[in-house]
Parts: sequence; C-alpha cells; structure tokens
Amino acid sequence: MSAGGTAAAAPRVRQPSSAGFVLTMLMLAYMLNFIDRTIIGSLAEPIKAELHLSDAQVGLMSGLAFALFYCSLGIPIARLAETRNRVTIISAAIAIWSAMTALCGLAQNFVQLFLARVGVGIGEAGCTPPAHSLIADYFPPERRATAYGIYSLGIPLGALFGAVAGGWIAHHFGWRAAFMIVGLPGIILALVIKLTVREPVRVRPRTAEAPPPLAAVVARFWRTKRLRHVAIANSLIAFTGFGLVVFAIPFLLRGTDLDLFQAASGYGIIYGLASFAGTSLGGMIADRVAARSKLDRLVVPGLALIAAAPLYIAAIYSSSLVLLAVLVIVATIARDLHVGPALGAVQNGFPDPMRARASAVLLLVMNLVGLGLGPLAIGWISDRFAASSFGAGFERCAAAGRGHGATIADAACREASFAGLQFALALGCALFAVAGALFLLAARQPQADSPRSDSPRSDSEETD
Repeated sequence: MSAGGTAAAAPRVRQPSSAGFVLTMLMLAYMLNFIDRTIIGSLAEPIKAELHLSDAQVGLMSGLAFALFYCSLGIPIARLAETRNRVTIISAAIAIWSAMTALCGLAQNFVQLFLARVGVGIGEAGCTPPAHSLIADYFPPERRATAYGIYSLGIPLGALFGAVAGGWIAHHFGWRAAFMIVGLPGIILALVIKLTVREPVRVRPRTAEAPPPLAAVVARFWRTKRLRHVAIANSLIAFTGFGLVVFAIPFLLRGTDLDLFQAASGYGIIYGLASFAGTSLGGMIADRVAARSKLDRLVVPGLALIAAAPLYIAAIYSSSLVLLAVLVIVATIARDLHVGPALGAVQNGFPDPMRARASAVLLLVMNLVGLGLGPLAIGWISDRFAASSFGAGFERCAAAGRGHGATIADAACREASFAGLQFALALGCALFAVAGALFLLAARQPQADSPRSDSPRSDSEETD
C-alpha cells in the first residue's frame, strides 16, 4: 500500500535515507560482525597454549559455541524484523556482540570462554536477517546481487582486519587484550547507525495482515529446487570456509617458521583481499552474464567453485610459501564469486513478508552445518589423524603445548599436529567442488515471475 493509502502496484516509495549510505553502514556492521566472529583464528594457538586445549576444543569454542544461539535466535529475530524497526534491532545486536567479544578477554578457562562466545553468537544473530531485508527495500531486483555483494564485503574486510589487528595485538599485548580492543568499536557504530539510519517505508498490499508462518518459508525452501540447491551449496561452503578461518593461521604456525603476527597478517592480507575481490566481483559478473546472455547467474559461482577446490588442495600441500599464497589468492577469488548471486537468488525467490526469515533460514542451515560443525569436524579429524601419525601419548603431548619445545618428542608432536591439520583442511576443501555442482544444478531450474510485481526477471519457484 502506498503512503497515500491506495492499494497500488507502485513498486517503491522514496526512501528516507540514501541507499548508498545505508548500505555502507550495514557493510561496516557486517565487517565488525566478522572481526568479532573470526578473530578467534588469530588467537587460537596462544589460547590453546594457555588454556591447554585440543584442536577439537578450539573448533567447539569457535564454532558450535557461537552457532548454538546464533542459529536458534536468528529466526525469531527475523520474524521480529518483519514487523518492527529493523534499525533498532541491528543497533542493539551490534552493542551486544561487541560487549561479549570484550568479555572473552576475561575468560580463565574453556567453559568461561565457551559461554562468552555463546554471547557473541546471541548478539550477531540480530544483524544479517534484518540487514538483508533492509537492502531488499532499498534496491530493485536487478541491482540486488550487486548490493548483497557489497554488503558481504564485510566478510573479507572483517577477516582481514580481524587477522591483522588480532595478530598484532596478541603478538605485542596478548590474546586477552586483542579481544577487549576489537570489541569496543562496535559500541560506537551501534550508536551511529541508530542515530543516522532511518527505517524505510515498507510497501505492503492492503490485504496483507500478517507475514506468513515460518513453516511456509521452510516449505518454500525445500519444495523449490533452485532454493534448496543454493542452501545446501552455501552450507558446504560455510563448512570448510569457517574451518579455514579458524585453522588457517594455526596451520601456518605449525608448518612454517612464521611468528604469530607474520602468520596472522599474511593470512589476513592475502585471504582478505582475495575474498574482497571475489565477493565484490561476483554479483557484478553474474548480473552482467544474465543481462548479456541466456546463462543463469548461478552458473558463475558453479564453475568457479569447481575450479577452487583443487587449487586449495594444491596450496595446502605446497612446500613453497610463495606458491601457497598465489594458489590461495586465485582459489579464494573463485570461491567467493558465489556470495552476491546466492543471496540474490534467495531474496528474489521470496515475497517481501518472507524475506527476513528466508535470510534467517538460510543462515540457520549454513551456520548449523558450517559454523557449528565445520571447525569442530576439522579439528576432530586433525586430532585423530595426528594421533594416528604420532602414536600413543599424542594427547598428553598436545595438552602440554603442541610440541613447542626443542626435544625429539616435541618435534615429532609438532610434525604430527601439522600433518593432521593439513589432511583435515584438504579433505574439507574438496567440498567446494560439490557446492559448485549444486549451483550448476540450481542454474538449470528456469527463472519465472518474481513473487513481487516489481521484479521483471527473478528467481523461480520451480518445484519438485
């Protein structure tokens, strides 16, 4: 319904804030989201050494602890965002997760750190679903893949700054100071967003009394082949992607002579810039492919992900740091071309009253499988493979500090620890090819009319 009260097909009303400004603020929020979410990767080795943790415990603390409430609260918060002020929800969420990140620095044992990470997950649950919904209100369907790609630049930028800043602070002042320092800027950003970003007018039909039930959102995901394939593909990407975020820096520390700051900053810059390039280019390339040819947008991430898998595996087994860096750059650019097209496919596949919860359902599946299980599974596989390589006594060696000493036993423990993580990461990276195949299957589903009248060309609801 329009502002004047007429039931119109008017696709959009003039928004109260600049779309570009709002997108920038949301991208900055998402960047802080990922700084606070992924900084654990930079700090994993010193935390492990002080608190005497295994790889599986690191995976549990960094993955399942965060994902538990992040996933369970995402859908009710998304439901709230469909009827309440989304800017207020986002601002409150930023303040909560930032404060809980700072509290991680006070943890004295595994349980306390686990609970603090649960708090970070609770706060971050309130960011992306309402942000996706806001972006859909500010941008027309033909620009959404690009807009979601720009918003998602928060992922590589957060990974970059989290790794570099976290590694530098931890190297000079310790891991506790790193948590406290990176948590504080979020409080400021929460206030800025609340004071400068206004809620746009929602365009709803006169007959729309209440958003459809959650069951309708889930059913649409499952019955629609295109949406189902996209959701599963994103989950597989998240499974290994979050595993890499948590264990890439420990992998470098165990397999090279780099110190913590060198490993963290090298990883952060290489991975962050490559992910930035892939994320920013993916939506634009996919939109251009769709505009100039008969190919579906999802063909782009499908082919790119299939190419990324062997490149990552080759990098993991490379004995040259230079070759490893080159392979990771190319593989990460290819992998992250999926972000904009995938988010655009989901948002274009749902009507306005369902979009926030569609985003929440996607994040629920991605984070339960990816964040909840990915780091935990990779850490567990690493421990098991390392134990089989080292033999009896590996657990005692690992708990004592992962072989940081100079004895023969320390060297053997360190070598086994590196080999275990190397195998686990390579096994996970093979899943990128499976995700690419799923995107290609999704691309075969024909595009039809959008669920909204303002979408002349969008993603279909082709069902089984």
